[in-house]
Amino acid sequence: MDEQLILDTAEAAAPALRALAREILEVEAAHLGVSLATADVLARRAEGMPALHLIAADQLLEHLAAVEGTTLPDQGIIAVLARAGAQLLVSGIELDGIAAGT
Repeated sequence: MDEQLILDTAEAAAPALRALAREILEVEAAHLGVSLATADVLARRAEGMPALHLIAADQLLEHLAAVEGTTLPDQGIIAVLARAGAQLLVSGIELDGIAAGT
């Protein structure tokens, strides 16, 4: 299945998901004192710096689990799929130029 189709489906089912992911990413970037300008994001990734979207995706999952009142086992299949989807979503937002407000 196409990654964009997965994201579009998730956003159609939960329209606030992208805004929540963007907010978490912005807070994490501010906490770490890093820029979310696309050029800076690509430079950090090229240098092998810790990927901000991985940290933000984990925080997104923790937040959603708390809101839903559920927990996912760290190594379960559902957790792996949820983490992959969350990382894809936050990575896409990060690379789309969050600082530009898109």
